[in-house]
Amino acid sequence: FLVHAVKYLFPPELSGETRGIPTAWAAQPLVDELAPQRDLPPVWPDAEGGQRGIAVAPLHSAVAQLARRDPELGERLALIDAIRMGDARVRGLATKLLSQRLAQASAPA
Repeated sequence: FLVHAVKYLFPPELSGETRGIPTAWAAQPLVDELAPQRDLPPVWPDAEGGQRGIAVAPLHSAVAQLARRDPELGERLALIDAIRMGDARVRGLATKLLSQRLAQASAPA
């Protein structure tokens, strides 16, 4: 579902420039894997966010708050946004990284 359907069922809604929390390829872990972009990065609108960018409506209104409280969850949500918004290369890398993180989370301790 996350790999093949999320971009169709929850298409990204972009709006104007705002301050927020980086998402998709502008957030960890993809920001370290890809070359820097010259355009404004995608961000979840958030008054406490530290980066200016293009506003992306999150999957849920609480995403920015959750990402601040739990960085690992924020990374997983950012990877889902990369799958929703990215080109084929970004989607492929995001899918690989998300699969790894989900497998680690479900592995017995």
